[in-house]
Amino acid sequence: MKLSLKACLTLGTLLSATPSASATFLEIISEYFDPLPETAVSNPNDATTKAQIELGKTLYFDPRLSADWDVSCASCHDINNGGDDGLEVSVGHQGLTGERNAPTVLNAVFNIAQFWDGRADTLAEQAKGPVVAPVEMANTPENVIKTLNAIPWYREQFNAAFPNQGDALTFDNMATAIATFEETLVTPTKFDNFLNGDESALTPDELFGVFTFIDTGCIVCHNGTNVGGGFFERLGMVHAVDPAKFPPEDTGVYDVTNLEEDKYSFRVAPLRNVTVTAPYFHSGRVESLEEAVNIMAKAQLGTVLRPQDTASIIAFLTSLEGAPLGIDAPELPELDSELAHTVAPPALAHLYPDPQEAIVNDEVEDTTLTGVLVETIEAVEAEAPDSEPTSQPKPVEVSPAKPAETTQKSKPPKSTSSFTSVADLD
Repeated sequence: MKLSLKACLTLGTLLSATPSASATFLEIISEYFDPLPETAVSNPNDATTKAQIELGKTLYFDPRLSADWDVSCASCHDINNGGDDGLEVSVGHQGLTGERNAPTVLNAVFNIAQFWDGRADTLAEQAKGPVVAPVEMANTPENVIKTLNAIPWYREQFNAAFPNQGDALTFDNMATAIATFEETLVTPTKFDNFLNGDESALTPDELFGVFTFIDTGCIVCHNGTNVGGGFFERLGMVHAVDPAKFPPEDTGVYDVTNLEEDKYSFRVAPLRNVTVTAPYFHSGRVESLEEAVNIMAKAQLGTVLRPQDTASIIAFLTSLEGAPLGIDAPELPELDSELAHTVAPPALAHLYPDPQEAIVNDEVEDTTLTGVLVETIEAVEAEAPDSEPTSQPKPVEVSPAKPAETTQKSKPPKSTSSFTSVADLD
């Protein structure tokens, strides 16, 4: 006889399940979820792919993709801390903020589309968006390419990552490299171990929580590899949501399609690592996971959860938290000292003067000093009497120019691995 879900739950909590019953648990759960693959990267051992990953990683952490050299992809998507920034909305160019919460970049490759409104089909398309968004990096494709061309390592690495291309250093290739790196940001968990056949991977509470999740109906939207992220759904299917937490002016997918049926639809949130990605939803106005679970149960399913049911679902969600990836920021490549002044943003221009101007200033300063010496000697000679002096005149003392008075400019500094923002250069 096939066990009901309730029967399975009872057996699980009593820890008295037989091997065949345990297999039934796995069979039922596997109908709704798929384990993460080991990698989402095609041909991960290929030399070109490795070059793209290395290039993409460096670009991901490089704030010089932004107009003021102070915002990088990593600024809003901390790989080692949930893949987001923990803020309601992210802070970008000159302190400006967006209107939506930054979603996690971890396992994003498994989503049906990128951004809350799905306006980017791929990670590569998504990677372009923040670079040119006025409230994020506020840059232009042309300026990005000009900056990258002023960095020798990038010129070489783009050619290695995209061989046999006449002009490898392009905005599209930049986005492709970042996307290839992001495909490596996969965080397997104990839940994947369970799905792969390790029936002891989950605790009894976590296993109970899976079935509470299924029985409640959460599984309707949150399923598949990413436990969500697979399609779009309208917010408030059964009950209206609090406008203080979900501003009605944000109409979601409708902003992209202008279709009435898409009003207030958003991409279903993937739930992997959800325990470390607060605050929640596209608005970022829900702080606790407990509140988020209760809001969704009522708004989408018309269910008011008992406290023990909420706690049980959260127990399952904890099994979706992967270990930190431990990816360190790479050393950023140096600018070409002859080109740095041509790409430095206005706020940093004083740190990257034109080397040719510095040479000219050196010559002007030397000429001025020589002129002072000549004029001083001529003045002394003019004051001397026609006849020979009875005693040797005192030598004329000329004071050297003080450092504060010189117009000589310093040579451009080199970029270092510690450079991450304007503040770091102060």
